[in-house]
Amino acid sequence: MAKKYKKTFLKQVLVRLDFQKSLESYEKGVNPATENAIMKTFPTRIDQKIRMQFLKVSPNDQPVMSINDQTVWTYYAKDKKKHTRIEPTDFYIQYDKYDSFNQLKKDFKVVFDNLVKNYGELNITRIGLRYIDEIEIKGESDVFDWKNYLNPKLFSALSLPLKKDRNFISRAFSNLEFNYGDHNLILKYGMFNPDYPSPIKKKVFILDSDAFKKDNVPHNEIHTVLDGLHKYISDLFENRLIKDGLRKIMDSR
Repeated sequence: MAKKYKKTFLKQVLVRLDFQKSLESYEKGVNPATENAIMKTFPTRIDQKIRMQFLKVSPNDQPVMSINDQTVWTYYAKDKKKHTRIEPTDFYIQYDKYDSFNQLKKDFKVVFDNLVKNYGELNITRIGLRYIDEIEIKGESDVFDWKNYLNPKLFSALSLPLKKDRNFISRAFSNLEFNYGDHNLILKYGMFNPDYPSPIKKKVFILDSDAFKKDNVPHNEIHTVLDGLHKYISDLFENRLIKDGLRKIMDSR
């Protein structure tokens, strides 16, 4: 996020890039020069075999779905709190412990720049950035009262049931999708309930913000686009989603 807090409720952060052109000789492994550069930041490699679906067009122009076992190359940081996975037509970086957007940009630059350097034109089809906050408030008896922490419109559905029925709510989750033309944003939010399908007992609220651009983005613009996606999510979080009560808990520096 744009502001730096001493504490955040971030559960996971992901950045992903999809490209049309499959990486050359992928089945033999990641290009050695690319791998050497990546392993300076993500020094542990784990090879995983996963089942992947591929859609092809037959000679008579009919779509044909094929399923193949594919090895993917995953590289972990020393503390295992972040990793990057390289697949034939995409890569992503996942953070289970997030430091800052500046660090994310550095990690992304390492992977992206070295893929371009050693594989050439990637024909980018999509870039996405996603922040998942799992806001848990402990020690409060009313698990449905979020008025001090979040925009009331986010939990308005919780006022719909009769008071006597609120204790039987097992999930209250929504999503909004925005198409701004030059980018898209999906916001998923609500009380997902880790104990589902049992009734909600824990005061936990999810804010899942996913911004992405699906156009063919030139290589020299990709870092600027990533900055823009981050700004969209940060502005949404700070200006439309949270209130000062939550900021106080996170303790803005």
